Amino acid sequence: MKINVGYDNKLDNGDILNGTPQDFFTNPSDYRHGTPPHAWLNLVTHLRDYCNINSIELNIQPCSYFLERDEKFIYPLGTSYGPEYWLGLDDDYKHKLFDFIPSRVKEHIIKGKVLVVLDLSFEGFPLDYNHHNAGYFNVLDEIHKRLTSEKFPEKNFVFYNANMLSIEQYSEYWDIEKKCNIVEVLHNERMVRDQIELQLPIYFDEMYNYKKDNLEKIKYYLWLCRRKRSYRIAMTAGLNQKNIIDKGLVSFSLDSEVNIGDMSKKRFLNEHSYPYNKDISTSAFFEHGNIEELVDKTPFIADVEDFSPNLSMVFNRALYDNTFFNLLSETHFDVRTIFLSEKVFKCVAWYSPILFMTTPGSIEKFESLGYKSFEPFINQEYDKEENNGKRLKMILDECERICEMDSKSMLDWYKDQQEILEHNYNIWTTKNSYYQPAKEVAQMYEGV
Repeated sequence: MKINVGYDNKLDNGDILNGTPQDFFTNPSDYRHGTPPHAWLNLVTHLRDYCNINSIELNIQPCSYFLERDEKFIYPLGTSYGPEYWLGLDDDYKHKLFDFIPSRVKEHIIKGKVLVVLDLSFEGFPLDYNHHNAGYFNVLDEIHKRLTSEKFPEKNFVFYNANMLSIEQYSEYWDIEKKCNIVEVLHNERMVRDQIELQLPIYFDEMYNYKKDNLEKIKYYLWLCRRKRSYRIAMTAGLNQKNIIDKGLVSFSLDSEVNIGDMSKKRFLNEHSYPYNKDISTSAFFEHGNIEELVDKTPFIADVEDFSPNLSMVFNRALYDNTFFNLLSETHFDVRTIFLSEKVFKCVAWYSPILFMTTPGSIEKFESLGYKSFEPFINQEYDKEENNGKRLKMILDECERICEMDSKSMLDWYKDQQEILEHNYNIWTTKNSYYQPAKEVAQMYEGV
C-alpha cells in the first residue's frame, strides 16, 4: 500500500503549505499578523508515524506530480487563527475556505480523486461559534456551504480536529445522509512528549524531593493567565478577593493590554469580564475595592515578562518544580467543547495535580483516556456543573480549601498523590495518540 500526499508549496524547513494565496509569499503583511489563512499542519507528522509502524510508503509530492499521472492523493489544509478567519466570516478578511486551492487541484477534487483534510488538530473550537465580528455560526454548517458551492464531494472531506465532542455534536446537528467525515485528534498528548523527549524519563521522586528540600519557597499553585479571557479575569479577581493570590505562582499582567494609566486598567478588567462581572456567583469579585487592589498588585510575573508571543510551545519545568498543583485554565471554559491542550500534558509530564478550569465533562473525558483524576484529594464535582458562573465559583472554593493547609501539610498532600501521578505519567509515555486518527484517515483514503 502507498499513501499519496500532495502539496502546493514546501517551505524551507520542509513543512508543506496548501490552500494559501500566492501573494502571501511576497506580501505577508497583507494577512493577519503575517499569517495566511491556512498554515499550521500536523496531519503529515501523524501519517508519517502511522506509515513507519505499518511499513507503508508515504509518497509526498507536489500536487502536479499526481495530477499528471491522474492519481488520487490526500490534500491537507492547515488552519491559522479562528474559524471566522479561514471561513472568511470576519469583516477584516473576506476570502473563504477553499478559495486559494489551485484550479487543477479543484478539478481533481470534483472528480472524486482527492481526500481533502482540514487539519485543526491544534485546536478544539466549538462547532457552535460566536465571534464579536462574525456573529453566531456553526462551523460545519459553513463548511458544508463551501463544499456545496465548490461541488466538492462531502464523502471525501475530513474535519480533523481536537474537539472531543465534535462527532457527538455533528450527529446531533446533521442528517445522516449529509455527513462528511469527522476525526477527533488528541494531538497535544503525543506532541508534548516529542517536545521534551530529551528530558525523559522524569521521576516523581525528583519532583517531590525538590519540593521537600526547598519547601519554604514552593508556591501552592501555578496560575498562568497570559491570554486575557473573561473567565480568567474573573478567576484572578476571585483569587485576590479570597486573599490567596499571593500563595500562587501567577502570570497575569495588564501592561500588554493597556498603557494609559491605572483607571484604564480597571475599566479593562470590568469591560472584558462579562458575563462574570454580572453573574450572581461571581459578581462580588468585581467590587471596586478588590479590582483596585488587584490592579495595584499587577503585574504578576511567573517567568517571562513579554506576554505577546504564543507560549504554548515553551516548556519550562521550573514552573512545575516550584508549585504543588496547577490551577489550569484551558483555552475554553464557557462553550460546548472538550479540548485537552498542551497545558494538561505538561502537568502529566512534570507530576503536577490538576485543578481543571475548563468545560464540563473534561475530567470525565480525561479519565476515559486511561488517566486517573485527583479525587479525593481534589473535589471535582464541578466537572458536572453546566452553569459557568457556579462552576467557576466551585473551582475557586476548592482552590481556597486546598490553600488553607500549611506548607508541610501541602507536601504530604502532594506525596499522597504519588500513585495517581505515576500512573498518569506511565500512560502518557506509552500512548501514541497520532496512530488512531492517522489510521482513520488512511482508511478513508483507501475509499477514494
